[in-house]
Amino acid sequence: GILSLLLDAQTLPLNEAGEAKLLASLRPLAERIAKHPVDARTTVPLAYEDRAFAHIVGHVLSDRYAKEGRIDKEVATILLPQRLTNFVSLPNPGEYGGAFDRMQRATPAEMEKIRRYTMAPKTDYDRFLLKGFPYSFNKLTEIEGTRSLDTHDFKGASKVLKQMKEEKNNNDLIAFGEPLRAYAVDGFQLPATLAEGITVKGLPAQGGKLAFAEAMAALEPQVKNPKTDEDYRAAYVYAKGLYNMGSRGNSWELSQYDRYNFYQEVPAKDRPKNEFYTANAARKLFEKVGTGAPDPELRARALFMAALSLQQTTDWSYDTGSPTGSYFTDNRYFKELKKNYTSTQFYQDAVGKCSFLRDFK
Repeated sequence: GILSLLLDAQTLPLNEAGEAKLLASLRPLAERIAKHPVDARTTVPLAYEDRAFAHIVGHVLSDRYAKEGRIDKEVATILLPQRLTNFVSLPNPGEYGGAFDRMQRATPAEMEKIRRYTMAPKTDYDRFLLKGFPYSFNKLTEIEGTRSLDTHDFKGASKVLKQMKEEKNNNDLIAFGEPLRAYAVDGFQLPATLAEGITVKGLPAQGGKLAFAEAMAALEPQVKNPKTDEDYRAAYVYAKGLYNMGSRGNSWELSQYDRYNFYQEVPAKDRPKNEFYTANAARKLFEKVGTGAPDPELRARALFMAALSLQQTTDWSYDTGSPTGSYFTDNRYFKELKKNYTSTQFYQDAVGKCSFLRDFK
């Protein structure tokens, strides 16, 4: 029973022979839990044996695998009790509250271990752990590829996401469309026509994560040190891609690990700090275009988008839906637009449609 499982989980060597003995303790308890009606498995508090099983497998055993650097079986043993019991209130939820949380903190090499393990279980113990494993090859690959998207490593993301099967048949995520969630003080939403008009030959108008990563990687050579008008147009489009990965962009799903569960990931240590919420990388690039592009219309568009990027960090009133911070009242990009670009066609269009710009003093 439970005491035998606890003793085995704490003392047996985690080799093939030890895991075979573990299976003899694990299987009867798991089969007993699986016979419960689903409603009974989700009742809190669960039966003592069910809670004990969840803790022993989800913490004691998984911790041992973690200490040995075996993330594949660490994740599988975290998932097993959660899948059987739906019991999510395990101790230390911030550290080991779920396999998904653990995979968010995994390195690319660790994710590759998990993928290999799920594709080729070798023993009865492995097949037992992986029965009903909810992460398919495609999902694991997408999680791994999105880690690279989050760090703006678009070449790395392309390399990983190419391994997904039928990736192009997944739901499209708009890659370079204009932001549809740039809210103004009167509830106005920026119409797509307002900032359209800048395109770069050969890039897709829409697509999934792979199409987006490949397009961003193709733009990078022009973006690093723009010199020509075409370079600046490419930099503007690239900045739009960065902006739309953020919380107020229209393609924020691009930065989510699982497109079927839009959960904001734990920031990786090497991820651009708070980029999902601040759009700093996009703003800096828009600013570069707004000060260096030969075409005044392109400069005006870029300054407008830099202004929206800056406003992403402002405070908002939940009562009025209006911005309350200085990023709205003291936006240097709007100031520059009103000072030097009122004669552009873009400004004439924007000031009549965007209450952000129209109300700016």
